[in-house]
Amino acid sequence: MAAPLPATIRLPAVEPARAWPRVPRAAWVFAAWAAFMALLDPRVLLPWIAPAGAADVAVRACTGAVLTLGIFRLEARFPLEREPRARWAAIHLCGALVFWVAAVAVIFPVHQRLAPGSTLGWRDALLSSLHWHALLYWFVLGAGLALNYSDRVNERESAAARLRVTAARLEAEFARARLHALRMQMQPHFLFNTLNALSELIHVDAARAADVAEQLSGLLRLTLASSAQEVPLRDEMALLGRYLALQRTRFGDRLDVTVSVEAGLEEVRVPATVLQPLVENALQHGIAPGGGVQRVSITARRDEDALVLEVRDNGPGPQPDGRSPRPGVALANIRARLEHLYGAEAARLELVTAPAGRGAIARVRVPLR
Repeated sequence: MAAPLPATIRLPAVEPARAWPRVPRAAWVFAAWAAFMALLDPRVLLPWIAPAGAADVAVRACTGAVLTLGIFRLEARFPLEREPRARWAAIHLCGALVFWVAAVAVIFPVHQRLAPGSTLGWRDALLSSLHWHALLYWFVLGAGLALNYSDRVNERESAAARLRVTAARLEAEFARARLHALRMQMQPHFLFNTLNALSELIHVDAARAADVAEQLSGLLRLTLASSAQEVPLRDEMALLGRYLALQRTRFGDRLDVTVSVEAGLEEVRVPATVLQPLVENALQHGIAPGGGVQRVSITARRDEDALVLEVRDNGPGPQPDGRSPRPGVALANIRARLEHLYGAEAARLELVTAPAGRGAIARVRVPLR
């Protein structure tokens, strides 16, 4: 029997996605700063703002990279799209002040050591570089805005994709649960009908009633052993054989059943337990007028790219006005299962009058696979 469905379904946690891993991003930021510093021309800028040699370039690139990653982190912590504009501006004005002071505090002493002829003091270094570091800060912040926005878009797209996969998985689980419920609903229907017949048989023939009970037990074990929604036609016919043996015990010589399966169809997949309720329906509603032998014919044949299963009886068949005398749980459940398994267009169940006008034919058409 299938395992019970969980009472609570937990969705998988959505983890943020990064556009770049942290280490490659830091390497790219350092490379950009190194290239930028190496291209600065001391003749255009104040003497100490332009680097003095390769060592100065390396120090400035490392300092700029660390401060840049800090600006990126600050923007990610207080994104423009979620913060009030005034608060966001105040945060980054403070960030620009820290960037300016920290850059001068690290770079200026190194520059004095590498260029000892400089007479510039700390106050002059701070004031002369204020506009320069302000421009750099807002330029870096703009790059951080673009990069973090790209990260957030990628993160949302990744989360949406994971949620779509989860939704599809839950939808499939729901469909399987519904199919399982429909199948389980038919089994009590069959069981109650058999038990009612068994209760009547006990008073007439106790020995035959004991045989019916034993066969019913074996049939139920076989029916409940698997929760698969599709089985090979061979297995479906084996299950039907057990059911027919049970019915022959009940009906004796008053039941005549013929089974015909076209060669090569034994491994074709069919809905599990699809034939038994159709045969049961035929035995229950297809009673021949005036009593006599009840004939049921079961066929499986190929029709182009479809498998056609037919159950025919010699009863009164559908009424002349087109209404069927045999509505109920079995046929409704089979139609619902076919729609869930194959779609409304790919499979169907029909109940029609036999060509000779005597009896009914229940015809199931499913894709051949």
